[in-house]
Amino acid sequence: MFSAALAIITIDYFLIEPRFIVFTNFTDLLQFAIFSLVAFLVGSIEQSRMDSEIQLHELKDELNIILNSVADGITAQDAYGTPIFANTAAATLTGYPSAEIMINTPVTDLQRKFEMYDLNNQPLSYAALPRHHVFMRGERASLTFKMAFTDNREEKWIHLTSAPVFNERGRVKLSVNIFRDITDQVDAEQNQTRYEAIVQNSNDAIIGKSLNGYVTSWNPGAVKLYGYTPQEAIGQHISFLFPSEIESQEMLLQQRIRKGEMIEHYETTRVHKNGHRVDISLTISPICTMDGKTIVGYSTIERDITSRKLVEQLRQEAQERTRKVLDNLSVYVGMLTPEGVVIEANRAFLESANLSLDDVVGKPFEETIHSTIYGFLVARNRN
Repeated sequence: MFSAALAIITIDYFLIEPRFIVFTNFTDLLQFAIFSLVAFLVGSIEQSRMDSEIQLHELKDELNIILNSVADGITAQDAYGTPIFANTAAATLTGYPSAEIMINTPVTDLQRKFEMYDLNNQPLSYAALPRHHVFMRGERASLTFKMAFTDNREEKWIHLTSAPVFNERGRVKLSVNIFRDITDQVDAEQNQTRYEAIVQNSNDAIIGKSLNGYVTSWNPGAVKLYGYTPQEAIGQHISFLFPSEIESQEMLLQQRIRKGEMIEHYETTRVHKNGHRVDISLTISPICTMDGKTIVGYSTIERDITSRKLVEQLRQEAQERTRKVLDNLSVYVGMLTPEGVVIEANRAFLESANLSLDDVVGKPFEETIHSTIYGFLVARNRN
């Protein structure tokens, strides 16, 4: 504006008659003042416009940098599903090399790129996407679905949220979509669900404990095995199940767990709520933090082996009775497997050959008894 005013004065002074005079009267001065004011206002408006355009351009650049720096995919679509904007993460999550290529891809090609399935693994149509809800009702909507790419069958779980952008008349002109890959989260939740189902349906007692031995979880198998409800057991120290004579031994096991050891098939005894003893086999595993560096507790899988122990006891007693009967016989008695391995021999048989039971049991007959007793018997019969 100052330059324009100076130019007018210069032209008036050097070129317009009378020359070398700027203002000939008050009217010229007034006109010049009005012109200068108008020129100043026009210049100010133009400068403001240019400054606004520069600021807007800078703001758009900053916004693009921000949007392309976030890990979530962000797109904007019109009512026909045509993408107006897409950030780098959106292109990456949907398998495009760049956001520009994604934006310039026809909607029909976008839709053919992958199939969608709900949480129950049932097919989803594109009409189920939140974008349609946004344009119909003007409200935010969300959806979790599985995206299966048609070219390589790669699968991703996606959580998508869509929100409306309104025009000056209050109508939805765009849907802004924010989506992220939650595959790891869904896999973890599904694994947790499967684990919980296994724990709840297991016939074995599965008990979680804090590092100092207090019960933190108690499954139905533990209720069946010990008679205590979860409300009765959780919060108690696990020693409430120990017979008094093995408490110190069990404490030593806990010390081994604190060192990160895993103990498998350890046989011990517990006490049922009604007071009777239960023979169990247990496996103890440490529970660690997510990084696996810190032990925060331990879990046990406990199985009732009372029946097995009883059968073993009865078998042992039967074997002892059988041995007493055989040892009281004066004849030679030996027992072999179909393969010819010695599994039993009575006292008369062993003493005749000057052998012990350990010398023959578990060995082929011809390597033990055949070479000694058989030869001894043949020689005896000849005499």
